[in-house]
Amino acid sequence: MSKHNQATRKTVSMLQPTSNKESGTIEYTIGFFSKLAPGSTSSATEIPQDILEKDVFKKARKSTLTDLEAAVAVTPPPDDFVSGILGIQLHEIRELGVMKDNMAIQHSGKGSSTKPEGEQEIESDKGLPSSYCTVMVNDEPVYRTRTKPMTATPFFNASTERFVRDWKATHVCVVVRDSRMRENDPVMGMVMFKLSDLFRDGSMATGSWSLQHGIGFGRIHLSFVFRPVQLTMPPSLIGFDTGTVQVKSININLYDKSLQGDVEVRLSTTGGYTKIKKGINEKEESSEDEGSNPDSLVHLPIQTRYHSALVINARNKGLFKRGTIAMGIVWLRDLVDNHHDGVIRAKLWKTDDFDHIKQNYAKPEESAVGNNAEAIGEVEMKVVFKPGIADAHEKDMKEDPKKQKSWEEYTIMKRKGLRRNIGRDGAAVDEADISPNVLANKVEEPSQMKHEATNSSGSLNENVKQWTSQQDNLSAEHRGIKQFKGVRTAEWMADGLKNAMMGLGHRKDRKETMEKEA
Repeated sequence: MSKHNQATRKTVSMLQPTSNKESGTIEYTIGFFSKLAPGSTSSATEIPQDILEKDVFKKARKSTLTDLEAAVAVTPPPDDFVSGILGIQLHEIRELGVMKDNMAIQHSGKGSSTKPEGEQEIESDKGLPSSYCTVMVNDEPVYRTRTKPMTATPFFNASTERFVRDWKATHVCVVVRDSRMRENDPVMGMVMFKLSDLFRDGSMATGSWSLQHGIGFGRIHLSFVFRPVQLTMPPSLIGFDTGTVQVKSININLYDKSLQGDVEVRLSTTGGYTKIKKGINEKEESSEDEGSNPDSLVHLPIQTRYHSALVINARNKGLFKRGTIAMGIVWLRDLVDNHHDGVIRAKLWKTDDFDHIKQNYAKPEESAVGNNAEAIGEVEMKVVFKPGIADAHEKDMKEDPKKQKSWEEYTIMKRKGLRRNIGRDGAAVDEADISPNVLANKVEEPSQMKHEATNSSGSLNENVKQWTSQQDNLSAEHRGIKQFKGVRTAEWMADGLKNAMMGLGHRKDRKETMEKEA
């Protein structure tokens, strides 16, 4: 790194471990960027004089140790430098307990239990929960505390730091679970924050919040602090790593018009989690409004966006001439979250080494994508990346034991209306308008059959969905049939057996990145 606060492009050779023979090169960008002082655009230590003269700063300085701490407390993060270090500290939970006999305890927004007035609070007992906390940043689990056994006042005093690309779009969810023997750990409650709301008046926030949307109650004490760094990145690089790729239209133009009718298009991703077995034929963009016909869209779940690409395979039709004849690549790092107006054009390349194209980044307009590559056509697509977990992730996350708890937490947040403000402009995937397996189950039906099926079974389907939703709500709160421990134990055994069977043939994924308290 030659210069401070400046990225440097590097190219190094890759050597084979046994013979030291060069087997290629790797190109990357690296840099070191310092933190910024509150209100400053260039200094890490000097606080601007106008902040030091504010009355709110002078008031905060009386209860802090340094000028820097006081300035952080009263100065919101800057709009020009949205990337930085987010610090989260989990202090303790007070009055933690489980709702008994399916009766909701009245919190009045304060998380108080219904113990008689004057009765001393029980801090440790066999019937109390053994709690632990999980921190999620932008729908990715990043930290887990140790379990505090059988106490109503667990004291964690645990902290973690994470780099966030855009504080204005970031949300944090703290989930409290009860560690149980021979049961899946239930959600005691959760609290969710948008950093744009949390840091409205300063870059530091401390408080107590009621646990909600679980089987328990209590108040959790948390602290947050954000320190921006002197780094500016393009909009495409400050998005979420987890999201959904919506392909709203796709049009193929082959230079050899004789091939136009013999080619079909299939889509896949290189991130390791999604591979579409059935594709879609080329289609023109619908004249209807966006979102008015959600079944015309293709939804691809992504969990590793910044090293994933959308692969467009042009394949021969027919039983005996199958195979990829050309390939186009759209790297997801080039998409901007919730950007609806962009049309992406990429060339279709014919080559003997398609792996080279899939493994090496190139912009859509670049031509040097590999050795002996020949452009035989172009693909024009309207693609939108929607940040955050969505219904399209259900299959992948349920099949991955490491992601099952994240999926459960997502369903709770969705059911409680917490998924309406995700991303920079409040746009998670509109869950009401998404069919999870639009692409995999795309089968055309005659219009008359569709009409008859709607008339005969529309109300029945709605009743079934409503009943299923009610049962899910009861199960999440350990009510209904889930109130019996034997049922919960049977579910735990079934889930363990299913995960063991899936683990036998499950592909080897990258190492889990969630930090755990030592």
